[in-house]
Amino acid sequence: AAAQPSETDAVPEFNAELCVACGNKLGECPVWDDQRQLLCWIDIQGKKFWQHDPKGPDGNAQSFDLPSRPGSFCISDGGEYVFALEDGFCFLDPASGQLQRITDEFEAELRTRLNDGRVDCQGRFVASGCVDKGEEPLSAVYRLNSDLSVEKLLGNVRCGNSICFSAEQGMFFADPAFRGTGEGATGSSTSIWQFPQYE
Repeated sequence: AAAQPSETDAVPEFNAELCVACGNKLGECPVWDDQRQLLCWIDIQGKKFWQHDPKGPDGNAQSFDLPSRPGSFCISDGGEYVFALEDGFCFLDPASGQLQRITDEFEAELRTRLNDGRVDCQGRFVASGCVDKGEEPLSAVYRLNSDLSVEKLLGNVRCGNSICFSAEQGMFFADPAFRGTGEGATGSSTSIWQFPQYE
């Protein structure tokens, strides 16, 4: 007979409450800015960057217009925001609108954009591309290194998501079209891919 779950196996319950009535078209990538003590996130289709002080007064959230659709962002050690915009990586000061391009363009001539991204255990920003129209795996996974060079890690990607890292187990990500890197590799649209040799 199957073992009965104990109290310690019970799934905890949480109560959710509305924090910010922001009306995002596609809200993604919530990140806590420890230096500024702000909750930050993006609205991809709305082309906006949001900040909110959870300890501040009601209605303190503010949004900033972005020059193109963001896929994800991270925060550098110096407190700068690094965005993976649809047309490439950049530094951006949302308050002033000052933008410093890191890459001139992203996958020129392809109907793709940068999408989900995370910082790895060495402090490098890894982001996946996403095909806007069609089912072909035209894009790739890229890494923005500390010297601001951009490295292509994987190809044959349609819309990479859920990138994450473990110091012991490497990199993980999901993509509906990726089928592996080895000869005869198999996978499906629901596969979670692990790269234990990621360095």
